[in-house]
Amino acid sequence: MVMRIGGLASGLDTESIIQTLMKTERIRLDKYLQKEQKLKWRQDTFFNINRTMANFILDTRKTLGLTTSTSTGTLLSNSLTNLNWVKSATSSNESAVKATANANAMAGTYEIEVEQLAEVASISSESLNGWLDENLKFKENDILKDDQNVTFRVTTKAGSQDITIKKGMSINNLVNQLNNAKAGDSDKNLGIRATYDAGLNKMLISTRETGSSNFITVEDVTGNFAEEIFKLGNGLIQSDEAIDVIPQNGEFKVKIDGEEKFIDIIKGETLEAFAARVNESDEFKGYVRASVNNGKLTIMAINDATVEIVKEDGVPGATDILKLQEGPINRSATGGTVTAKYLQTGSFAINVAGTEHIIEVEKNWTLGHLEEAINMELNGVVSASINADGGLVLTKAEETVETVEIVAGDYAQNYLNIPAGEITESVASTDTIEANYVAAGSFTMEINGHVHTITIGENTKFEDLAGKINQQLQDEGITPDMIEVTTSDNNRLTLNINGNTKVLLGEITTVPPDEPSNYLRDALKLDIGPIVGTSEGDIVNKIEKEASDDFTIKVDGQNVEINFSEGSLDDLAAAITEQTGGKVTASNVDGKLQLELTGASEAEVLGTYASDVLGLPTGEKMTSQTGQDAVIKFNGETVEKSTNDFTVFGINLQLQKADTTATIRVDTDVDSVVDKVKGFVEEYNALIDMVNGLTTEKTYRDFQPLSDEEKAAMSEKDIELWEEKAKSGLLRNDPALTRMLQDMRSSLYEKVENVSGSFNHITQIGITTGAYQDGGKLVIDEEKLRKAISEDPDGVVDLLFKSPASGLEDKEKMQDSGLVQRIYDGMINGMKEVIRQSGPGDDASLLRNVRSNILLDFVSDQSSISLLDRDLKSLNSRIVREQDMLTRKENRYWQQYTALEKALSQMQNQGSWMTSQLGSGQ
Repeated sequence: MVMRIGGLASGLDTESIIQTLMKTERIRLDKYLQKEQKLKWRQDTFFNINRTMANFILDTRKTLGLTTSTSTGTLLSNSLTNLNWVKSATSSNESAVKATANANAMAGTYEIEVEQLAEVASISSESLNGWLDENLKFKENDILKDDQNVTFRVTTKAGSQDITIKKGMSINNLVNQLNNAKAGDSDKNLGIRATYDAGLNKMLISTRETGSSNFITVEDVTGNFAEEIFKLGNGLIQSDEAIDVIPQNGEFKVKIDGEEKFIDIIKGETLEAFAARVNESDEFKGYVRASVNNGKLTIMAINDATVEIVKEDGVPGATDILKLQEGPINRSATGGTVTAKYLQTGSFAINVAGTEHIIEVEKNWTLGHLEEAINMELNGVVSASINADGGLVLTKAEETVETVEIVAGDYAQNYLNIPAGEITESVASTDTIEANYVAAGSFTMEINGHVHTITIGENTKFEDLAGKINQQLQDEGITPDMIEVTTSDNNRLTLNINGNTKVLLGEITTVPPDEPSNYLRDALKLDIGPIVGTSEGDIVNKIEKEASDDFTIKVDGQNVEINFSEGSLDDLAAAITEQTGGKVTASNVDGKLQLELTGASEAEVLGTYASDVLGLPTGEKMTSQTGQDAVIKFNGETVEKSTNDFTVFGINLQLQKADTTATIRVDTDVDSVVDKVKGFVEEYNALIDMVNGLTTEKTYRDFQPLSDEEKAAMSEKDIELWEEKAKSGLLRNDPALTRMLQDMRSSLYEKVENVSGSFNHITQIGITTGAYQDGGKLVIDEEKLRKAISEDPDGVVDLLFKSPASGLEDKEKMQDSGLVQRIYDGMINGMKEVIRQSGPGDDASLLRNVRSNILLDFVSDQSSISLLDRDLKSLNSRIVREQDMLTRKENRYWQQYTALEKALSQMQNQGSWMTSQLGSGQ
């Protein structure tokens, strides 16, 4: 701060004189500052209105059950049929069954008989005496020694895990190992729960889920801990040697899971028509899917079906006409078109008045992200847009006086094609920007039980995608004869799976900003899950069994003779699984027959055919424990479920005890529905009061924003009262808010089209809008509302909450929407207009939760700059210019008064000299 002292020669109070002169000069600046403050207040008020409306929509949706939240906080829409406050359910015996009802449950009385509860599969150990010391640590015995650990394997439907016990390890350590056990090398939990009871000195292992599909098997790997403690043998029996296979011949036909299916080939029919007929056929639906690509027919095995194309001599068909190869279908998966629209990563700089602004282009950015980033960074000094040729256009704002230039650099000139140098008005890319990179991200491939993470890095073009995936697989020992990824000219990935390789695709990361979160499905266009197949593969093989051959499996004490004459190993496996009722599951593993307990507690293979031909050891027992399903009779009909909590005809049942009965009565919960409607109306009316109050608020023109000098002379209470008056009326008669209130009020009085019930107008259920001056507040006739709910509860729910059909125009969409949906849509339209005027403020995430694309128009049409922000920016420029002018004027006043002081001082000095001269001459 400059220290100025005046009036030494003149005796004038120079500072006061200049301050008085400048006070008059500052009048225009003060008006600018007052206007700026009003615009900021107006913007803050708009922010608060949008925040209030957003919270109203989100909170009421949640309260009404129209949305639910996931564990990560993601909001999901909920079906009207799942609303739990429309119907009530009461149980005559809650010690047997507890019940609640969804909105789609039919009123009435239902008889429930609980025959058995769903249970987990569990195994209880024998006493651990001889294994644990007084500190509950494993001690040395005949099996567990210093230099020899024991290992046992636990198997569930999720997979297997080996558990190792060492001398000195605590029982709690073992329990923790079991509770945290994973399925093989994957991150998937094995799904078991283990506990230890010190009083009984026993351990219990059980599955976490109930139901007959859940099982648990414990087997020894080294030592015999499992055999000694759990009294269980091995859970798997596998043949000792591979089985030879023999080729089959025959007429053209398709063999699906061992059963022959036929289809005619019609002369003159196109491949597309033939494929459509295959897909529509009841014989093939759910097992086979046909398609045509580039004039070639593809037959795909789906839903894990075993599909085989077979030919008989002398009959033209699959191989001769359709050009398909004979044999089982080899597996592959072709995804959809992969989007390659992302920019190359990099950075460039724009220099504004000597200050460099660095624009970092991150992975998975589109041209739209680049445009938004430039506009946010430069804040209107330079605006960015994308032209029709796919190039970047940078335009300097008219009021910008600073020098703006593109800093020379490889990314700007060689990739964005933007010339270096000063921007006088605008500059554009000289060529189309190559936004042709695929999204970066990661996914998993579980190959023969081992999980491999595949990472697609940034700046990867589609033509390089297959090579990068294949290289990563080969680096981890997966050769092309097992899996090979290829690409096509139409930007599709194909995973070719050969031989007996088992592949499961999985998801691990979410990458692209503003893109769907599933990288595998949405970026690479491949489905998560097991790979299903397309044509060609190895030859089909055949197993023969004479009627005299004895092949018997003893299941839970009952002998089951396997009836099988000839077919493939897969056919034999299917026969074993079917004839044992699923209690023993057989499968073909690398050409060997494998048996696994999936529904029995004990099984034993008998007969010489099993050992001599199939190579299965006989006389050994497989032991396992399985869970059980819940079984009830619902009005006399048997229902089986894997859990004790399930829904039947909209009634949510929670089974409590087996061998019990209960009567469930479902009624319309009139009180609950009335309370929900009244609660919504009260919150809606409060919001309408707030908005209506702001649009009708009185304006006090004599109360303008205070300057700093004025505030310094007032108390805090006086300042508060003054600013309350100054802020009043800022949104009086605001057209956006007024139109929103009018539109919502009028929409409520239009009929709702295509309702499922007997009501299509708001007044039919006892709701009306109040006086016009109240801004459309709702009034409830509770007696009429109760009557409507009692007569047609589903009709009331549909009238209030009905969602419109997709693909409708705005007017038709409104007519097809329920009344509450119309209120939400009306508010969202008003919020968009508020955003256009004031921007989103700090509430962008909140607003996107209301509707994900609510900011789309603001970003695309306005480049994320609101009308108020533009006004403030323009006003700020005026303020800066006015302050510069006042500073120059004040300096000039001081220069003038300084010159005056200097002249007076010189005159005084001359007078003093003359006086001294005259005095000396006397």
